[in-house]
Amino acid sequence: MASPKAVKLEAVMVLVPMTSPHIIAWEPKQRMMSSVVALVMDAHFFGDIPRYAILSHTWGENEVLFADIHDPLTPHPAHMAGFQKVAGSCMQELHDGFDYIWIDTCCIDKSSSAELSESINSMFQWYQHSAVCYAYLADVADDGSPTNPFSDFEMSRWFTRGWTLQELLAPYDVHFYNRDWQFIRSREGVLRVDSSGRSDLAERINRRTNIPTQTLRRFAVLTQSYLAQYSVAQRFSWAASRSTTPIEDQAYSLLGIFGVHMPLLYGEGTQSFIRLQQEIMKAYNDQSLLAWTTPIQHLKPLNSLLAPSIAAFSKSDVVIVPSKTQWPLSSTEADILVPSSKFMDLGLFLCPLRLIEPRRGPGEEQSLLYLGILTCVNKFDLMSHPAIVLQAINDKRNAFYRVDIFKLISVGPRHSKGQLRSEHGVRTMFVCK
Repeated sequence: MASPKAVKLEAVMVLVPMTSPHIIAWEPKQRMMSSVVALVMDAHFFGDIPRYAILSHTWGENEVLFADIHDPLTPHPAHMAGFQKVAGSCMQELHDGFDYIWIDTCCIDKSSSAELSESINSMFQWYQHSAVCYAYLADVADDGSPTNPFSDFEMSRWFTRGWTLQELLAPYDVHFYNRDWQFIRSREGVLRVDSSGRSDLAERINRRTNIPTQTLRRFAVLTQSYLAQYSVAQRFSWAASRSTTPIEDQAYSLLGIFGVHMPLLYGEGTQSFIRLQQEIMKAYNDQSLLAWTTPIQHLKPLNSLLAPSIAAFSKSDVVIVPSKTQWPLSSTEADILVPSSKFMDLGLFLCPLRLIEPRRGPGEEQSLLYLGILTCVNKFDLMSHPAIVLQAINDKRNAFYRVDIFKLISVGPRHSKGQLRSEHGVRTMFVCK
């Protein structure tokens, strides 16, 4: 005699492929291969589509892909390791009263580069507009003991992956489930610790992710206007400890967090993260984008103004941008000095960096190092501005590149003891990308 779970799985075993992008509809005792319902998950149609659930998970081996349910000649996917996850999410969706659920593994036709690009650029919106997001933690048993700081819940791989950041933040509501599809808690759910007090699950997630608890506790769709209260550097810091496969997804998974779009170029490697920062520069007047450091010892000198990877923002969660204090941050390119070199036009408060060094003789060249003081501040010291070290590369001192990428210099009354002064004030200069 089959187990109750097996009987239930057989009763709801139907996948209905939709037009691009796709959604899954389930009906009992049938597997329908034709496009019975055509729903396009696009911003222009959100007012017309039905309420739907959406799945958040980490990819594993032998996932159920679009081709596995779309091609009638393929074997039934029930034998695949990823099928239990798909079936379990659909059973939960039916239990909650929904007729539709979106699952990335089998709802995106990755054989179509156009559909893949559209899906990745739209995915943040799809999670925003879902009625509920099921966060499936495949490596968590029981309830994950979320009140235990070293529990399976906090140590779950789900918190280490790049794509799950937007899946945690964007939806109206997020429900966490363990590997057996037992409900753990909702994102903003409150846990009772003992008779003397209560502990918020958001605090546990904050400890694991550095995402502010007020953002986790909200019971609303995450909008760009809400995200605007956080600097670019802070948002990058939420993803700094996360990883993706392939490496290009490090950038692509953050498009929705910043509300920008760009074409997908798989195979470009870390250049995708550079392109993301360039798109952010076009959309934001926020110099915290430059407030990064890296402990990575590069095999060759790195004199770029832009960060080489998301990990460079791991210590940037304290960098905020006070309102109405920004100076221009543009991304105008100009070929100067060396025709093949690219520079960006940047407005910074520039101050010569006085180094303690041996006295130079007559005619000896003085240091060409400067501090480029950023308009952002440390949230724990609002008088302290981070500054980057720049080196002039011409006699006019209007073109620079960044040096000493391993630290930021704190600049303010407490650090300069009243002796900091600028010979140039806010000025426009060319800085090497």
